[in-house]
Amino acid sequence: MVRIVRGPDGLVVSRTGAGRGVWLHPGCGALALKRKALGRALRGDPGPPDAVAALLAGVDARADLGKATSL
Repeated sequence: MVRIVRGPDGLVVSRTGAGRGVWLHPGCGALALKRKALGRALRGDPGPPDAVAALLAGVDARADLGKATSL
C-alpha cells in the first residue's frame, strides 16, 4: 500500500507525512482517478489533473516493478 498525502506543495507519496492522507494499492491509480476517489478521500480538490495523473502513474509503475513474471 502507498500513502498519498496532500501537503503544502500538492500531493506527495509519503508513508509518514503529516496531513490528510489516502492509502492506495499500487496498480489502482487509474481507477482511483477515474472514480474521483482522491478528491473524496482528501475532502477537497487533489490538485491539477495533470499532476495527479502523473503521480498516480508513478504509483502504478511501482506495482509493475513488484510483479513476478514466469515463462
